Amino acid sequence: MRIDVAILGKGKHELRYIKAILDRLNIIKKGVIGLIDCQEINNIPFLVRVLLFLCRIARKMKCIAIVIDADSAEPKSRFQSIIDGLRQERVNIGFIDKICFQTFSVQVKINNRTLTLITAVNKFNKISQFNYNVGGCLEDHVRMLLLRCGVKPPNVKRQLIQRGLETLKTANKDIIKEAFPISTAC
Repeated sequence: MRIDVAILGKGKHELRYIKAILDRLNIIKKGVIGLIDCQEINNIPFLVRVLLFLCRIARKMKCIAIVIDADSAEPKSRFQSIIDGLRQERVNIGFIDKICFQTFSVQVKINNRTLTLITAVNKFNKISQFNYNVGGCLEDHVRMLLLRCGVKPPNVKRQLIQRGLETLKTANKDIIKEAFPISTAC
């Protein structure tokens, strides 16, 4: 099994966007990225523990990334709930670093190896900045991308997601980084 980076997301839309952002920004030039849909946030600590167990086989894995929506929570408390869940799964948590207001990094120890676990929480500083959803979610970031690129965001979620993916292919890289601050952690 050869995976360099595993990315866990709560939903297929988050994973599609992360893959598109990684491709567009040319962040991972070579290597294998594993995309895992966790279905719901409660599954994340268990799946991280399983990935850490598999690290005994996948020795090249260096990083596990988690991308989740804040919903009505603050990013720090959402991140803390992930850390608490990992501790309940008996994962050895090391140094925690705050990268930005919505992105956190933590060192996780398994056997004699240390891996980096990056948690990115989709949220804006202001709740519901675009009046699209309650609190922070991927759709808020997509609307910001479209507006910064001069594209009128549709009101239907499915159309919004599709238009955002199309826009990502040609969008200026600085605009992508502004709309998706979590991309700077990769």
